[in-house]
Amino acid sequence: PVCIVFDDVHEVAARSDGGIWLDRLVTEMSANVHVVLVSRDAVPVSLARLTAAGHVMRLTEKDLVFARAELQDFARHRGVPLQLMDATGGWPALAELVASAGSEVLVDFLWEEVLNRRGSERSGWLARFSACGGGDDEIAAAIAGSGVVVEDIVGGVPLVSRTRDGSATLHSLWQPALRRIISADDVHRTMLDAAMVHRRRGRFSSAMNLLAEADAWDELSDVILEAEAAATFGTSPLGGQLDASVAEPVQFGHWYRLLPAARRSSPSALLAEGIDLQDRDPILATRRLSESAARFRALGNAQGELAAISREGVIHYWADDMGSLVELYGRVMELVAEGVERAETLAAIGLALIAHQAGDSAGVRQALAGIDERSDRGWLPSVQWLRSVAHRRDGDLAGAHHDLDQIATGPGPIDPQVGIARLRIEWLEGDVDRVAEELRRHYHMVSTTRNGFLVREAALEAAARTAWLGDVEVARTFLTLAAAVKSIPNPLATVLETIALVAIAIEESDDETAAAVLRPVAAHGASALGTPGGWYWRDRAMMVVIQVLLPELATASADDPGAGTHAVVGDLTNAIIALRAGDRSVVGSMSWPTAGVVRAHVPRRWAAELVAAGMSSSNHPPVELLASAGSVGEHRASQLVVSVLGPLIVKRDAEAVESPHLRRARVRELLNYLVAFRTVRREVAAEHLWPNTSDGAHNLRVTLNYLNQVFEPDRSSGQRPTYVHATKDWLSLVADGRIAVDLWTLEDHLDLAETAERSTDVHAALAHYDRLLPLWRGSPFADATYSPWAEPVRNVVRSRYIAAALRAGELWLSAGDVANARRAAERALIADFYCEPAHRLLVRTHVAGGDLSTARNAFDACRNMLAELGLETRTATRWYDDLVTR
Repeated sequence: PVCIVFDDVHEVAARSDGGIWLDRLVTEMSANVHVVLVSRDAVPVSLARLTAAGHVMRLTEKDLVFARAELQDFARHRGVPLQLMDATGGWPALAELVASAGSEVLVDFLWEEVLNRRGSERSGWLARFSACGGGDDEIAAAIAGSGVVVEDIVGGVPLVSRTRDGSATLHSLWQPALRRIISADDVHRTMLDAAMVHRRRGRFSSAMNLLAEADAWDELSDVILEAEAAATFGTSPLGGQLDASVAEPVQFGHWYRLLPAARRSSPSALLAEGIDLQDRDPILATRRLSESAARFRALGNAQGELAAISREGVIHYWADDMGSLVELYGRVMELVAEGVERAETLAAIGLALIAHQAGDSAGVRQALAGIDERSDRGWLPSVQWLRSVAHRRDGDLAGAHHDLDQIATGPGPIDPQVGIARLRIEWLEGDVDRVAEELRRHYHMVSTTRNGFLVREAALEAAARTAWLGDVEVARTFLTLAAAVKSIPNPLATVLETIALVAIAIEESDDETAAAVLRPVAAHGASALGTPGGWYWRDRAMMVVIQVLLPELATASADDPGAGTHAVVGDLTNAIIALRAGDRSVVGSMSWPTAGVVRAHVPRRWAAELVAAGMSSSNHPPVELLASAGSVGEHRASQLVVSVLGPLIVKRDAEAVESPHLRRARVRELLNYLVAFRTVRREVAAEHLWPNTSDGAHNLRVTLNYLNQVFEPDRSSGQRPTYVHATKDWLSLVADGRIAVDLWTLEDHLDLAETAERSTDVHAALAHYDRLLPLWRGSPFADATYSPWAEPVRNVVRSRYIAAALRAGELWLSAGDVANARRAAERALIADFYCEPAHRLLVRTHVAGGDLSTARNAFDACRNMLAELGLETRTATRWYDDLVTR
């Protein structure tokens, strides 16, 4: 083993010859070489891949300074009071200095050795720089005078942290000495000056913290409004260039809580509270936002009132509360008449939202006409989204895509709704398998947010689409996830849930139940066909099902057959109705739409009936439809089971697959890769699997052909593969019931357990923990041990599994279920024998069961494991030693 140490790496520029050389050394060195890089700033080395693989250890200031226990040991060893160590910040050299001469020497040392040499003016700069928490050159000029830069202030000063963008901060050890040389008024002015710079640049959190420390509550309320405007419009209300760290809305709650109780009834405070509440308690949020708007109106602050109205309007839109939207629209029109800036744009959007809810596409376009030329472009993503939905509703999918394309070039972040809007277009275009898979990803993305509306909608959308394609079990999982989310009632959610339940019933050959579920909702419930919101059914490609199952509503729904992509509804409906009456002639003479469009508008089981009728009538359907629809009465020709938690195992209809192609290392790796990423671009897969090959795309095509032969050895050359969906740009494993994957099952149970925990449903969580624990056979992707792509995914899966096992063990142990708690600890140790918490849990289970001898053996195994790693037994583990001894 060889270790090379580089000190002062911050002196090496990232793109210099030395930086390039150092990067190559670290990333290309052999396994026996270890490198230590010592730097005040980020090192000029690409560490992302090494970090993901677990090959990087980072030591920061927190690691280098003495911990409290170490300071205690140091003070005891040197025979000095522990209180003397408080001013050292834990730095060993300063601790030695204080121990030698006393704490007052520390301040005197800083004063004499640094400040006196700098002169009074530069020392004053340093004191002000410390008071405002440091910053960049703009902060330096604001607090010390025009032309002063950071280096003029901190150059030659120890205990300073610098970043590559030129910012600097002083260590807290400086504060006692520096606060001596400036007055409280000077500190106050410095904080206000620095806060103003942060406000101009959109660094609202930094501004808020300084203003709170300075008790500048009026200014802090102003910043709340500025932050809301920046979040909405992407520009600074003060005219500055926004920094990359613009405040996100999630910080509004923290800012509200910074205010003293007496200030929390101000309109800005109510606005911040309302924004913070809108995701988790929208009903209370509307009250706060409505009160905020009223108080802004009383103060004559029209922009503040507009901000509160726009935020409240979003919640009423979520709830499909047309009455409240119309009421808000009326108030905005009053502000338009008063000539208030931005009111006209908000009024246009409000009118468009009202038309949108009513299914009036022409009204949406008319309301938004000319809005693009206005200056307040931060609302353009909402404008383009409304236009896109109007085009989609009318069947104009190209126009719907075009409007969403404009959002990517507009200011501000892209809302998650934009992503799901794109998927809804692509579903109607027929790319149903990929959309179903992407909807699963979309759910996992938004499930980390606090927005109950988006989370529930994402779960229901995934449930509806997976059920439509015949994957009943996955659909039920998503329905369970949706039911666990608390959110305001919403017609779209009702429609999506109904689609999922109807599709499940159809897949299970229970059309009677499907009709019973659908009838009350389509006829009288949320977004019934006769209501303005009835367009939801057509937009979700549900009209064929409605016209077949509910003939009493067929006349009303057929009055407007629709255009563009919706025009296929009539032919498909007529074919299915005739087929049910025993007439195959309609299917025999129909012109088949593309396979994807048929699958988008017709549930899987009905599509299989159409396919069978077309084949018997010599009107052959598209080849792709043959592969995807399966056969009537049988969900799939073959059930594949793929196990990647441990060595790769593939089974077809419960029999192990013995294909010689499966013995090819690259075939096994490709299958592992597709399981890990589910859907991936071809060029990305080729780069990951053949990183040093010039023709990775060719290798991918050949290997993919081998994999398809593994799955379907009897597939004809002209038949589309059943299990791997391949397009020009994308590859994915079909995410329906045709393939069961142990990793996917594990992840589903992990998600469900986490959802149950958030809902404090311990019994449901334990049920999922109980089902996921046996799934672990070994390290994920064991057939791709040395593949760089696999290690980060493997680490995430292992970490989640171990955390779940430990959590389950704690829950079972607290409930007195010692046997299951022990099983959970043992499963965690199977996943990682070096997991000390799992060892501790195992010891506790034996102690709880009264088996102290076995507990001692378990503890000895833990201690031996730590010794093998060269680690001391942690304090908590030593406590178990005492416990077992007693």
